[in-house]
Amino acid sequence: MFLYTRTSQRKLKRMNTRFKKIEHELLLKLPRTYPEERKKSINEISYLPGLSESSAFIRFFNTSTAQTPKKHKNNITALNMK
Repeated sequence: MFLYTRTSQRKLKRMNTRFKKIEHELLLKLPRTYPEERKKSINEISYLPGLSESSAFIRFFNTSTAQTPKKHKNNITALNMK
């Protein structure tokens, strides 16, 4: 689906949001989905939204949640074992 930049901006403005906000929400949802399934590595997850390096994703996730994706994955695994 192709959408012109200006059209996208107007639609997002009507929805009272921005592209960056949606992008950040997506980046925060990814590690909560894939590591729980234990099928994808952090490197694979960071590649999905188009990030060139996993370190950028890890830094973003750590800043946003106060924990690394690996620690989050370990916490989920521990909770699932109980």
